[in-house]
Amino acid sequence: MMNRHTSSPSILRPLSRLVDRLPRPSSVAFATGLNVVLRRDLPEDVYLQLIGRRVEIVVSDWGMRFRFWVTPGRFAPLGQSAACDLTITASARDFALLASGVEDADTLYFDRRVVVEGDTELALLIKNTLDALSAPKTRKCIRTLHHGMDRLRSIRTRRANIGQARTS
Repeated sequence: MMNRHTSSPSILRPLSRLVDRLPRPSSVAFATGLNVVLRRDLPEDVYLQLIGRRVEIVVSDWGMRFRFWVTPGRFAPLGQSAACDLTITASARDFALLASGVEDADTLYFDRRVVVEGDTELALLIKNTLDALSAPKTRKCIRTLHHGMDRLRSIRTRRANIGQARTS
């Protein structure tokens, strides 16, 4: 007779691999936000250069990761196990300052408040594109994304608190 502890790992491994390929809800929300707020304002030549590229945004102080890639028609969420071309890490405040134009990307980068890993040409393309977008559109985008991230963080905090209350 098989012990459930010896049979579980063989059943759970494929399931675990499948789950790792699925995007997290935060990445779905982020990609949707990019499509709604940013996609139509991107110059077509820039968008064509982004197709197929995979990006991860890490909000270090919130413990959140937003992973997306660019398809021929839209920004799409990316699963957790997929490799990224570019990872950008900063605090929520520094992302907000950067995107709103209050702080310069180069200043934040050289002060090590923004960490860029991966394809530096892609990072420069994104930076230059965001710099070229008009300020009101950029501010609207960042307010929308920041507000969405605040909501996601509060949901995670509530879930963690509920989990702790149940175990107490």
